[in-house]
Amino acid sequence: MVGKLFSFLWRNAPHELRLPVVVLAFLTGLSRDGLLIVTNAAASRVAEPGFFALWLPIFGVTLVAYAALHLIYPVTAQTLVARMAAALRLRLTGRLLQTTPLFVQRREHGSLYHVMTTDVQVVTQIGRTLLEMLPAIVFLAIALPQIVVLSPPVAAFTVLVMAGGVLGYYLQRRAISGLARRIRALEIRYFERVNDVIAGFRELKLHRPRRRDLSEEVETIVGEARDTRIRMERRYALGEVVVHTLKFVLVGGVVFLLPLLGRADGTVVFQLLTVILFSLGPFEAVVSEIPGILRAMVSFTRIDELDADLAAAATPEDEDRPAPGPFHTLTLEGVTARWSTDADHGFELGPIDFELRRGEIVLVVGDNGSGKTTFLSVLTGLLDIDAGRVLVDGRPVEDRDRAAHRDRFSAIFTVFHLFYRLFGLSRVDPDHARALLRRLQLDEVTDYVDGAFTRLDLSSGQRRRLALAVVLLENRDVVVLDEFVADQDPGKRDLFFRSLLPELKAAGKTVVVTTHDLAWVPFCDRLVRFSGGRIVSIETPGAGPDDETVRRP
Repeated sequence: MVGKLFSFLWRNAPHELRLPVVVLAFLTGLSRDGLLIVTNAAASRVAEPGFFALWLPIFGVTLVAYAALHLIYPVTAQTLVARMAAALRLRLTGRLLQTTPLFVQRREHGSLYHVMTTDVQVVTQIGRTLLEMLPAIVFLAIALPQIVVLSPPVAAFTVLVMAGGVLGYYLQRRAISGLARRIRALEIRYFERVNDVIAGFRELKLHRPRRRDLSEEVETIVGEARDTRIRMERRYALGEVVVHTLKFVLVGGVVFLLPLLGRADGTVVFQLLTVILFSLGPFEAVVSEIPGILRAMVSFTRIDELDADLAAAATPEDEDRPAPGPFHTLTLEGVTARWSTDADHGFELGPIDFELRRGEIVLVVGDNGSGKTTFLSVLTGLLDIDAGRVLVDGRPVEDRDRAAHRDRFSAIFTVFHLFYRLFGLSRVDPDHARALLRRLQLDEVTDYVDGAFTRLDLSSGQRRRLALAVVLLENRDVVVLDEFVADQDPGKRDLFFRSLLPELKAAGKTVVVTTHDLAWVPFCDRLVRFSGGRIVSIETPGAGPDDETVRRP
């Protein structure tokens, strides 16, 4: 168990600090042994001539070394743990950004939050504890043999008492670990319900039975977590009592066992008590932290599991490839794909044959669940294809090209996110940004200042238009808008189709829009109809059903 944790620390610690921390841990533990050895040696030579002249300087030098090492080592160990925690967070975040949207879709968001925040914090805290234990282990490894030299019976008694303490904790391992896992699962459920409260606040305020049911579930979760934590703390407290009791059992053993054996030499008793008293702190530090280590094992395991899952789900993309140049055609050739939130259920798209041409406006229509959004995910490179090919100007898009391929697109999906500042847009002209806000009739509700919009708490239609402002600032070749006008009033829809779309087309942009409103069909170059995950027709507005411009796969 402890070996696994030290292995975790070794793998994730900064390379340049690994060896220094190990050396310092050994020297720090050794410095305590040095004080013990000097103290016992001096105690046995009190009556010798020149006692003070010899032993006081030795004790002073040993004490200075002890103090210096006990200052340097904790600082170095804390630096290692802090850097390890930062590296863990950066690695997990970086790998999460390299996975596919399906990976995030299939994971419980509460679990992701918990691992990347709470579990990393737990690992940080227990990492400090483990590094604090290293000097204690070194000290005990050198100090305990001294008891053997001074009195083998007391040594056997000491080993027996310590073994009893360790065994008691070991027997609690399964129970404490099980309770820790249960608490973690309940905390994840609590995070999810808090998210329900925040995201569904209006729905809850409008529906008292729903609000009561959710409150009751939260009470149940919190109550079970409380009771489980109390049970775990009781076991932890029992372990604490055992440790403190064993300390006095050891002292009592020296005081009463030696006279019982007829070996009550005062110097030997003093030296044994010195060794045991010096050892009590390190022994308690090692044994008393076992419950905390047991609880933290769940966090270590979850971090390792998420790290492995993220590594396995990483996409083989070349992030350093330059942004692609203009294109003439983007072709989906016999493409099939699957969108699913688990391995057993999902939506099948395709096979799809479609060619997107530069500078055109394409309207995509179809019933709910017909495949429009999945099609956009494939088109933009957000969803891996299972079969077929994606080609740009006749050249296949390989795995390593996908990051660069996605750089062609700006998109607003039905579910979208507005960032508090314009990440990735470092050279935005504030006047241009404010002009866009005026153009989209947002200048009275928000402003652009210091690389960020001053307000994001807008209506759904305003937020969607603000997202469009960001898309226009990105100035990419292809604009993809999923149900963009669904929450816009008639005047804003008119602005979008009659003014903004022609402006984008005139600027050479390619625009793909999904909608249920067929009244705007005349404003597009082509109309793509979806049903059951397939394209059922591709039409040119104004063409009759028998016109050759109407293609039905």
